[in-house]
Parts: sequence; C-alpha cells; structure tokens
Amino acid sequence: MSLRAKLLLLWGGLAVAPLLVIGVFEYYHSVHSLRTLIASQVAAITERAADEVADGYARRISDLLLVAENAETQRFYDAYAAGNGEDPGNLARAREAAADYLNQAWELFGSSYHWMELRDSAGAPLLRFGRQDEGVGEGSLSWRASLTRSTLLTQPVLDLESGKELGTVAAQLPLDRILPQEILETTFGRAGYSLVVDRSTDRILYHPRPAVQGGVAGALLGPGAWDLDDPQLQQETGTFTFQESDSTRVASFTSLTSPPWTVIATGAVDEFAPAIASMRLVKFLLVL
Repeated sequence: MSLRAKLLLLWGGLAVAPLLVIGVFEYYHSVHSLRTLIASQVAAITERAADEVADGYARRISDLLLVAENAETQRFYDAYAAGNGEDPGNLARAREAAADYLNQAWELFGSSYHWMELRDSAGAPLLRFGRQDEGVGEGSLSWRASLTRSTLLTQPVLDLESGKELGTVAAQLPLDRILPQEILETTFGRAGYSLVVDRSTDRILYHPRPAVQGGVAGALLGPGAWDLDDPQLQQETGTFTFQESDSTRVASFTSLTSPPWTVIATGAVDEFAPAIASMRLVKFLLVL
C-alpha cells in the first residue's frame, strides 16, 4: 500500500469516520430532545386540565353531599325504610318535605345539571327533580346523543348516625360543566390535540372530533390503534409514543383517582421534524 493510500486511510479513520459518528449521534440526540420537548409541553396541558377537572368534580360532589346529608333527605329515607307502619301518611309527608327542600336546593345549583334523583339501595328511583332530560324521550336519537355529552355522578346516602348506606343520589351532569374546554383546546403545534377518557366505563368523554367523542376508549387506545396497555393509564402520570396516520406522536397523560378519568395530550413529531432534517443536511455538508 502506497504512502498516499495509507494517509487517506488514516485520515478517513481518525477524522472523517468520527465526524460521521458525531453527526449521527447529534441527529438522534436532536430527535430525542424534540420528543422530550413535546412530552414536557403536552404534559403541562394535561396537568392544568386535570387540576381543573378535579376541582370541578369536587364542587359537584359537594352538591350531591348537600342533597344526601340534609335532615329532610334523612327523614325521607327513614320513612321509606319504615314503610307505612302505624302512620300511613308519614311517608307522604316525608316525601313532600324532602321535595320542598330539594327543589330549593335545585334553584341554587340546578343550572349545572340535567336532573337529580334519590334512589333506594337497589337503585330504583324514589324522588326526581330538575329538568326531565329537556323533554327528550329515552331511546330517541336526541336522548342517546345527549348521553355522549354528559356523565352520571353518584354519591351514597349514608345514615348520619350509623353510617349505613340508605340509597344513592344520582345526577346527570353535562360534560361542559366540568371539562375545561379552553385548556383542552390548547395544543402544542397545529397537529396537537387532547382527549379525556373515563377509565371506569371505557368511554371517551372528550375528543376534538365529534365522531370519536362518546366512543369506546379501548378501540382508540388498545391493540391495533395506539397499542397502549390499560394498566399504564392507572399510573398518575406518564409519557408514551404511538403511530397515527403514518405520523409518530408523543403523548403525556395525567390520571385522576376521583373521578377515574385520564387526560391525554399529544403532539406530532413529524410536524417539527423538517427543521431537524435541515440541520442534519447542513451538518452532513460540513462534514463533507
């Protein structure tokens, strides 16, 4: 081998090859940094949205507790448990007194709900107040559509002395009363979006596409789609990567215990990748 060939080989091995390795490393480091940036930005969205949901849910539960723990409701359940007994009118009077009180309470917070009702321990309705689903008949298309835009809240009615469960307060809550629309519509990048999943019912509570909202969460998150393991969403926070429409996406989530909902926000890597590709080309030309 000639001296010139040896020098070229030495130059290639000690100068060009390390520069190429550094270039490849820098590229993958840039991609990793981009994914980390997207994850941190969308995580901030999920944390803000989850905090708003938790606060709103706590306020709604306080409404239900006001209904469950007042004296009129307690007397009504006592009369219902006793039946007619020696005083056939006792249950009727207790029902009337409870209805009067609950109608007054409805005037305070009823605008936040479709309806509320007291149920017995078997779940049968005893006393219902508020709007009757806006006059929409059960089974109709409008009625089923309204369910995709609302959620059912329940709170046990406990005997204040013994702690025994007497029944349940149930309320149909429009989702726009508890979901922070403005925060959920905040995106990182043009292709970013957020969604909210109810883990207890496997239902999508919020999605920017109306056709997806109200659907089965497992169909979107499970095998063949995002390939996200269900136990992963049981964690308080997390980050994952998935493919959607030939695009690599990074998502972060925040899961709440009460309610058992998970807020997910995602951004597209490909939206920001051209800048990295341009930098990679510049570095490659510099190496040459």
